[in-house]
Amino acid sequence: MLAVSQSQLELFESRLPRRPYCTDDLQAGLQIRDAKAASRRKYIQANPPWLRAWIICDVDRPGAAFAWDDVLLPEPAWTATNPLNGHAHIAWGLDAPVLLGEHDRQQPMRYLAAVESAIREKLDADTGYSGLITKNPLHSGWGVLWGRQVYSLDDLSEYLDLPK
Repeated sequence: MLAVSQSQLELFESRLPRRPYCTDDLQAGLQIRDAKAASRRKYIQANPPWLRAWIICDVDRPGAAFAWDDVLLPEPAWTATNPLNGHAHIAWGLDAPVLLGEHDRQQPMRYLAAVESAIREKLDADTGYSGLITKNPLHSGWGVLWGRQVYSLDDLSEYLDLPK
């Protein structure tokens, strides 16, 4: 994992929804703010509606920031770790984001679902995590490690045992 580069920050910011959900306190609920204001919040919606640009997993155990390495997954785009308990959100960027609308192509959606499910299973990540809100890697409240920027679904699938 590397120190953050300007291109990594720009990629994350460019992929944010125009008006993402965000909050500093999940118990207080979510607000909708413009991307600039939302990017200062502790939690943020990283994927726009009807589009998946990031595969994000919630790993709830100490040392989670490097769980990907323990199970031989490729280096993620970023990990955001809770400094109090070591739990982390781990994100892989997709080089070709997948459209998720009901009238969009089903094959890429099924492929994305299979890859996400296999990554989650391999990491023993939280299966109840929807991926809507993530620990904001731009926020100073998290321990953030930056890595490789993007992968294709084919690249990611090489590290996984997918059903035929």
